[in-house]
Amino acid sequence: AILDLSGRLVHSLSDEYRDIGHYELTWDGRADNGGVVSPGIYLLRVVTRVGGREQTALRAVHVVY
Repeated sequence: AILDLSGRLVHSLSDEYRDIGHYELTWDGRADNGGVVSPGIYLLRVVTRVGGREQTALRAVHVVY
């Protein structure tokens, strides 16, 4: 998920189940409503679930035009 700095969902990248492995997703800088997001810093939230355990990682994403 892509979140703004207040934690609000801006865009959902994927919520489908995937087997363990290496994956790459791209984001075109658009919100779920189709509009281009403002330049700034956003958060990428990745949630993994393995063997009943859930882990969440947050990373900064910089949007510049």
